[in-house]
Amino acid sequence: MSVSNPKAYYGRGVRSDWIHVGLRALNEKLAQRTPRKNIVLEYVEEQGRGGIVAFVHYDVLHIEALFVESAARKRGVGRDLVIEAERLGRLAGANHAWVDTFSWLEAEGFYLKLGYSVFGVLPYKHGEQYRAFLAKSL
Repeated sequence: MSVSNPKAYYGRGVRSDWIHVGLRALNEKLAQRTPRKNIVLEYVEEQGRGGIVAFVHYDVLHIEALFVESAARKRGVGRDLVIEAERLGRLAGANHAWVDTFSWLEAEGFYLKLGYSVFGVLPYKHGEQYRAFLAKSL
C-alpha cells in the first residue's frame, strides 16, 4: 500500500482503537500531562432519569453527552448535572468547558442560559441544520 493510494475500510469490525491510543500517548508525552479524567453522573428518580458524561483533558472539561428523559425535563435536572460536572471539572484542574450540539435539539439555548457562548458553527444537511460548539470559562 502506498500513501498516495490508502486502503479504505468501512463498516463494522474496523479496528481504529490503535489510532486513538497512539495519538493520546503522543499528546500525553509531548504535553507532559496525565490521562483524561472521566466524569459520569446519573440522576435517578421515579419520574425519570438523567445523566451526563464528561471528561477533563489537560485543563479543559468536555461535556460529551447529556441526556434527560422527557419525564424529568423542565425540573432543573440537566442544569444540576452540568453544574456538578463543572464543579468536578474544576476540582480536576479544568479552567474552561466546551460542548457541542445540533440545531435540531433544544440544547443550544440551554447551554447559553448556563453561561456558554458559541465559538463555532458547522453546517449540516446542506446548510439546513448546523452543529454548534459552545464554551465557557470555569
